[in-house]
Amino acid sequence: MTHDVGDHTALVDSGRHAPRRGRLAWVLLTIVMVGGGTAGWWLWERGELAGDEAADVRDRLTAANQRAATAESRILELTAGALRAADAPPPPPDDDELVVLAEQLRAALGDLAGVAIDDAATRLTVQLDDPQLFRGDDDVLTPRGRKLIDDVGGVLADAGDRPVWIHGHVDDTPLPDDAVFETAWELSSARALAVLRRLVDQDGVPERRLAAVAFGDQRPVSSADRRKNARIEIVIERGALAAASARTAPARSR
Repeated sequence: MTHDVGDHTALVDSGRHAPRRGRLAWVLLTIVMVGGGTAGWWLWERGELAGDEAADVRDRLTAANQRAATAESRILELTAGALRAADAPPPPPDDDELVVLAEQLRAALGDLAGVAIDDAATRLTVQLDDPQLFRGDDDVLTPRGRKLIDDVGGVLADAGDRPVWIHGHVDDTPLPDDAVFETAWELSSARALAVLRRLVDQDGVPERRLAAVAFGDQRPVSSADRRKNARIEIVIERGALAAASARTAPARSR
């Protein structure tokens, strides 16, 4: 058998380079395996971290939802309480006797006077704005005026030891030149004192419970009807005289 020289040379070259190519393949395979293992470890580690982060986020989200639910329940509870309070009837005044006294005065005076208890239930006010309460521009009660004061006095005489203030008011109509009193202050003061004397002398209200105050024309109650500004207000306090005196007694220094 004969062989071509070129073929022999090719076989020799092939045999010479075969081990080298094998080693290269193993090196490449090793690199691929190591790289693949490293990549797999990295992906596994990232997956573990992502899982931990996701679990932490879920825990925080659950806690936030619980706090929100608690806050919502509290808001609903407060809102319901406010609605119940708004629908509830107002509490009765602190002093039931003051309410009874107001009803007695309304029954005695009818529509001839305004009788009102203030919002804080600390005092009761009777407003007498009848234009025929006094005679002209002086401090003399008319027969009609005396009857109205006596109707009030009959109730006040049995009203316990409550302080009673007589407030004198007049309107801003200029007094005539021949008027008995020169100023609105003097006229309002004299009228308050006239009512006080009537309550003491004719109706039996103890003097110690009474006081007269003048306001002149400085506290009008109506701009539409000037006559309503000329009025007598009888103010009955809630507490007994001793307690009221303690609240209003001026401080003394030695």
